[in-house]
Amino acid sequence: MFNTLLAQVTKPSGLPSTDLSGNTIHNVLSFVFGLAAAIAFLITVYAGLKYVLSRGNPDNVKTAKETIIYAMVGLVITLSAYTIVQFAFNNIGR
Repeated sequence: MFNTLLAQVTKPSGLPSTDLSGNTIHNVLSFVFGLAAAIAFLITVYAGLKYVLSRGNPDNVKTAKETIIYAMVGLVITLSAYTIVQFAFNNIGR
C-alpha cells in the first residue's frame, strides 16, 4: 500500500510532484501583498487617531508621528515588492 501511495506522489525521477501552477502562486502572493497593505493602512489609521487623541502631549504626538512614518515606509516597501513581482510574472515567468 505504501508503494502505491509513493508511486502516486513521486515522478519517475524520484522527485515529488506538485500541482501548483503559476496562477496559484500569483494568487497567493497577491493575497499576501494585499493583506500587508491593508495592515499598513490600518496601522496608519490607528496612529492618526492616536495623534488626534494625544491632546498635545509631546510624547504621544512623537510616538504617533513615528508610527505613521513607519507604516508609510512599510506600505511603500509592500507596493514596491508587489510591483516587482508583477513585473517578474508578466515578463519573465509563466
